[in-house]
Amino acid sequence: MIAVAAIKEVVLMTDQEVVKRATDFARSYKGQPYSESEFNEHLYYALESLVKAGATDEQIKLFNKTVNNLPLKGGSFNSYSGD
Repeated sequence: MIAVAAIKEVVLMTDQEVVKRATDFARSYKGQPYSESEFNEHLYYALESLVKAGATDEQIKLFNKTVNNLPLKGGSFNSYSGD
């Protein structure tokens, strides 16, 4: 019998990296081909990930400000998605 050990990689990120990852996640859903409600759903998930990671109020404010200032991909949300 051969035993195989599974090794899990641990990735340590700085606070800024956590905020950047959450912002990048939200950015990927802002605009075409997604609807505004799809974006809002993923924005909520990104914000929750920050809260669970222990983000400070300042980090959450930075996240919100950054996401609010992001341009819409394709200039708009998908209006044909049934929202």
